[in-house]
Amino acid sequence: MAYESFYRYISKKGENLFEIHNGKESFGTYRRLADALYERDRLVAVDWDIDKYVEMPDTINGYIHIELPPFEKNPTYISEDKEYWEVRNRKTQKHRGNYSTLEEAQRVARIYNGIICHKKPAYRVQKRINGRTKYFGRFKTYEEAEQRVKELMESDWDVNTTQ
Repeated sequence: MAYESFYRYISKKGENLFEIHNGKESFGTYRRLADALYERDRLVAVDWDIDKYVEMPDTINGYIHIELPPFEKNPTYISEDKEYWEVRNRKTQKHRGNYSTLEEAQRVARIYNGIICHKKPAYRVQKRINGRTKYFGRFKTYEEAEQRVKELMESDWDVNTTQ
């Protein structure tokens, strides 16, 4: 599962706060991730129109009783605009670029998040886990490194369940 798209428009603030955002605009902060996901879905359903959103009837929050995938606080996030995908630094809001496809934006975000590092002549896959950098291999091409990242993300970064 692509967790980046599952948690699209949501960022973690501090230990137990989750903020919904679309571009630079904030749409609320929630103590429970399930609540942020529920409200995010309602906002997306009305294309971020607050007037329509406040008129929506309440429904059951389907995220409360399911196990959610891990939420990773990456330093770079991707937001969708009407015409492009934008990559920004979460803390400084520094603009990292606009991309015509989600795949291009994800590629750049992975590099800025330090998951894939270009250390000539190879690409290294790494991730900070419990305050330490863990290395998951070196690859000749970005595509090979990206494939390894996808495998690791599907296994929640458990190397024992990947090849």
